[in-house]
Amino acid sequence: MNEEQIIASTFDGVMDVYERRYKEGKLIQEEEENLLYKRFPCAVSRSRSGARYGNQPVKQGQAAALNYETKVFASPKLSIPAGCSLVVTQYGKTVRYVTCGEPVRYPTHQEILVVREDYA
Repeated sequence: MNEEQIIASTFDGVMDVYERRYKEGKLIQEEEENLLYKRFPCAVSRSRSGARYGNQPVKQGQAAALNYETKVFASPKLSIPAGCSLVVTQYGKTVRYVTCGEPVRYPTHQEILVVREDYA
């Protein structure tokens, strides 16, 4: 087993990768998502959270913003453009992320910085 295979053996989730594209409408430009990869192995690691990074307590009646950053680890063979959406399923939970810039590539894996912007 080589080093890339060893790292890939730690991937405990799968992701669908969607690229945003614009199609020309008659009067307005419409956005659509194109599926690039389906159920590709990955791993997710939260890199920042808590009040220090923008997760503030909320008052009663307000929606809690879940705004933290994570890294998604995947094979270096994938080509994931900036601005893609990743739908990751890990441990029975599915979460949608948006990529932030280009992935950092290594010979054995790539790290994709993503942001989850949902409400609790």
